[in-house]
Amino acid sequence: MILVAEGYIKKYAEAILDLLPQWVEWCIERTGLTGELAERARPAAANNRWDGSDGMDLRRTE
Repeated sequence: MILVAEGYIKKYAEAILDLLPQWVEWCIERTGLTGELAERARPAAANNRWDGSDGMDLRRTE
């Protein structure tokens, strides 16, 4: 998200991020991903806007 939001003109970044939920679903279906990881990916893709105000580092791994 951060790389897209900071690396593209706003209208193009928004268009790219609008495709994210569909792309994540396609990846889940193609790979057969199930369980917790699939269920975490869906809402993360749907909530894909970041305005930079919270200083959250979204690149960290859990």
